[in-house]
Amino acid sequence: QEINPGSPRADDLKLLEQAKDMVGKLHTPFYMMLWPIQTHHPYGRKYWSHEWNADQTAKQNLDPTDHARYLKALQEADDWFGRLLEMLKAQGLNENTTIVVTGDHGQAFREHEPGNGFHGTGVYEESVHVPGLIYHPKINGPHRDDRNLRLLDMPATVLEIASSKEHVFNDGRSLFRNYKQDMPIFLFNSWVGAIGIIQDGHKLWRRTKSPQDIFFAPLAEIRANPGKERQRLSAGDSATQLHMLNQWEAAMMARSARLLSQT
Repeated sequence: QEINPGSPRADDLKLLEQAKDMVGKLHTPFYMMLWPIQTHHPYGRKYWSHEWNADQTAKQNLDPTDHARYLKALQEADDWFGRLLEMLKAQGLNENTTIVVTGDHGQAFREHEPGNGFHGTGVYEESVHVPGLIYHPKINGPHRDDRNLRLLDMPATVLEIASSKEHVFNDGRSLFRNYKQDMPIFLFNSWVGAIGIIQDGHKLWRRTKSPQDIFFAPLAEIRANPGKERQRLSAGDSATQLHMLNQWEAAMMARSARLLSQT
């Protein structure tokens, strides 16, 4: 359980030790996914076991110390990542290993709304705009790419790097193969039932339980002034995006119903 994210005794350093042991025994190309958990609530190695052993109903309460613990947990994660790089270097793998870093969601700390915490109460930037880093010394040097990479594109991108074969996916596409900035990015927060779309430099989103409340603004304005996340859609604004979002929601609902009927 020490290397199982979400378990009562999850420990990122134990996870790293397990990875080091496994890599030391490998003599062929490998794929390994490491899922450190300490940047997830309740934030930090020493708080995880304590929090899980406490009253479960209190575990998800917003706490004034959350943000400070989160920032410290980010420092721990940075140290952990440095140890990972040193481990690869010690094994002689730093020059021929592709490193991919991303996350499944961000963390909210009461931005926009009083109850906006943890996974968030919408698809606000702090919840959905996660880091994305892909590095291999033989592929690219350090640089910033301002294109929006979708999480569903990760499998195709990794296979593009690792294989000479062309892999076809229903949705995702490789970042290194005709990847265009204008592809729509669909956003979904299953915890609160919020959906959204980013396209043509604009972001539109709403909650499924209150479809009449639609928020719309240019991404550049949102990043300069986060309050724009709550700017309501005006009459005549982005009918195309709203139509695409409604179509996507209908497709997702149909897919979910089909999957549930098979269980």
